[in-house]
Amino acid sequence: YAPVALAKGLTGQYLKEFSITLAGAVLLSGFVALTLSPMMCSRTLAEKSRTPSKNKLAIFFQALLKKLDASETIEKVEKTYSRALDRVLTNRKRATVFAVVFALFGYLVYYFMPTEQLPSMDMHMFEYDGHAPQTSTLDFTQRYVDAIDKIISECPEIENRQYTVTNPTFNGFVLLKDNCGKSTEDVLERIKRRANEVAGIDVNFSSGASGGDDSSKMIMFVVRGHKSHRELKEISETLVREVYASGIVQNMRTASKNDAEDYTIEVLRDKASALNVETKVIADTIAGMMQGKLATKFKKENKMYDVKVEVDEDYKKSPDQINNIFVKAMSNNEEFLIPLAELVR
Repeated sequence: YAPVALAKGLTGQYLKEFSITLAGAVLLSGFVALTLSPMMCSRTLAEKSRTPSKNKLAIFFQALLKKLDASETIEKVEKTYSRALDRVLTNRKRATVFAVVFALFGYLVYYFMPTEQLPSMDMHMFEYDGHAPQTSTLDFTQRYVDAIDKIISECPEIENRQYTVTNPTFNGFVLLKDNCGKSTEDVLERIKRRANEVAGIDVNFSSGASGGDDSSKMIMFVVRGHKSHRELKEISETLVREVYASGIVQNMRTASKNDAEDYTIEVLRDKASALNVETKVIADTIAGMMQGKLATKFKKENKMYDVKVEVDEDYKKSPDQINNIFVKAMSNNEEFLIPLAELVR
């Protein structure tokens, strides 16, 4: 059982205590079988005939025991056990107090010892994700994500790293060296201090520790009120700074809604029906042009990029510019483009 305690990974961590317990039980059982059991057998079993055995195996063990002088060893163990038992029986009060104190200590250890489903294990990796303002361009987000990546690359403990930008969000994965000499939390703490100086984006880090259950240590704050989105965001940022300044929080994640405005577009159904333009086509056209539609992906320098089709930034600065979009219509079995302004208001 002992080699199981040397196993690596979650299996070794999960079965370590079990294997050590079984190994200790086997050792104690062997000690009892070789010492106390023969002594008790000599006292409780009836003496048999002294006729020498003709069994070769029995003759071999008898010669071996005689050579090792096991009888003398067993007699010493018996006398030691007998003296210890006499002391306990003579000082029963002290023995009782010792037993009670030992039992109480065991209860306190069981009650105050932290418990978890699986032991926490440092996986030597961590992840990060975040988002830029909703109206950010890809170049804006890329510039600040590159700043975060540069901070990470300057750590000598980093072995490999990669990140993906899906404007305005991004995420990354970082692998540490196995023998870097520092824990993931130590490396993360140093990176977080420098990453907090990067303005323009919100970024959150999470370590790759497996096992454990920290759900009881998590708290959640909800910030809401009859204020503008910008005011609520400023309040939440102040709250984050104050909580981090307390020194009792390891990681904090904000989940504010995107700072975007909603507009209602009314479709002129009579005109749309006359031109065979479905409402879904109008909605898909607006979403594809203004928000962007994922067309494909391509890889460059070990980085994956999304290819999105959308109108230029200069043509979506105002809601009124939606009227410059054209949709496909049909009349008399002929297809043609019609301004969106003719179909919506």
